Amino acid sequence: MRTRTTLRSLPAFFLLTCGLQSQAEEVNTNKDLVKQAEFRMGDAIILNPASNDLDASTSALFELAGAYTNTVSVTAPYPDVSAILLVSIDQAPNAGGDGELSICASAAPVDLFTHLEGEPDPGGTWSGPSNTSGLFDPATMSPGTYTYTAIVSGEPVSASVVVTVVEAPDAGGDAVLIQCSNFPPVNMQMFLSGSPDQGGTWSGPSATNGIFLPATMLAGAYTYTVSGGGVCPDASAVLTIGVMVAPDAGIGNTMTVCSDAGPFLLLVELNGSPNSIGSWLGPDGNSTGIFLPGTSPQGTYTYTVAGVAPCGNASADLVVNVIDLQLDSIDGPTGVEQVEPIVFSALPFLADADSFSWSIPEGWNWATPDSTSATAVLIPSGQTGPATICVTAYGGGCVGNELCFTTAITVGGQELSAHDAQVVLFPNPSDGVFNVTFASAERPESLFISDALGRLVLAFNGPFNAGFTTLDLHGMNAGTYRLYIRTGERVEVLPLVLVY
Repeated sequence: MRTRTTLRSLPAFFLLTCGLQSQAEEVNTNKDLVKQAEFRMGDAIILNPASNDLDASTSALFELAGAYTNTVSVTAPYPDVSAILLVSIDQAPNAGGDGELSICASAAPVDLFTHLEGEPDPGGTWSGPSNTSGLFDPATMSPGTYTYTAIVSGEPVSASVVVTVVEAPDAGGDAVLIQCSNFPPVNMQMFLSGSPDQGGTWSGPSATNGIFLPATMLAGAYTYTVSGGGVCPDASAVLTIGVMVAPDAGIGNTMTVCSDAGPFLLLVELNGSPNSIGSWLGPDGNSTGIFLPGTSPQGTYTYTVAGVAPCGNASADLVVNVIDLQLDSIDGPTGVEQVEPIVFSALPFLADADSFSWSIPEGWNWATPDSTSATAVLIPSGQTGPATICVTAYGGGCVGNELCFTTAITVGGQELSAHDAQVVLFPNPSDGVFNVTFASAERPESLFISDALGRLVLAFNGPFNAGFTTLDLHGMNAGTYRLYIRTGERVEVLPLVLVY
């Protein structure tokens, strides 16, 4: 601690008497006396005559305050005179040393005095960018240089504290995020509330640099921390993430099935691992999920599995193609009156058919080398009677239905009168029931009926009872028909009239 020595002198008085006459004269001899005197209180010290102050070399000798008396002998008749020097020692003012303060903007007010160096005297005054009595509030006051001034006596002294305010870190606020497991990666900081600072670090159930991958990372609480830089406390916020499992409708597929195949579950035909709880929508509306070939329509069947928010629905398409080899008819003549090429066509046109297999009557021949197309060009035999032609379609590993067609071969048939015939038909006309008797002991091999245009209408295959049979033609349209009776190589033709 610095000190300053202060000298204070008391005036010296002396009385001068001469004779009877007394005259009092007050003489201030302080300075002159002090200049000449030797003050004794241990060692002598001498005032500097020029400045009336103590020499620097001797000022430190006054270690104790008090009254120092110096006596000067005066020539008689005058009495000796003395002077008293009062010494007081005052401490010099101390403002301490310059200091620094780094404070967080969110911190409580602090006493600037405690941030001065050394041991400054209390009771001084403060000045700076903001008015203060010594407290600095970072929330309301400006940073900068704040000066402390200490005054005891004499010249004032000062020291400064340089204040720096550091902004508090902001990690944002806690939040909750629900994701679907099939969502794309997300930046977790974007989902914290508020305006979090950049540059923080994340910690949580899965290691992350701030990106969350719903498909692979664990759900849970992820903490975002922003460092306070050693001045401010660290700030943190928690993002709680939940992950909903996305619905799985499997992967679409295309399949082909034969029209005569058995029923099957559509779900098992999808690729992947679809969830079992879903719904089907087919070409004609809602579907049970069971496909019935030949009954269910072919086309696109859509399987949908409902998602739980925030997951959306999932769907997959199953395209079912049915190989249609269903034949409805054979187009061709129903009566053949002469041996010549005849054309038979399988109907309808089947786009799925790769080939056709024809079955022709014995003795018939192909007029063309192509026997696998939908059209058959045939040459009939000369044998009179009904002839059956059958066809089956093939394609895509499937086999269609066999369709047969019967035509009447009248080549060589002889129409006989009732007198010449070996067969008797009665009653004729009839309303539906005809009796046939055979004069010959031979049994007819077949009977068939054609209309007026020669088209086969009905055929009866034997063997028949010897001598007699009955034909029930109810359901046929009224009109004139021909009855063909084939026995061996002989064919008899009789007119037949049906009336109602």
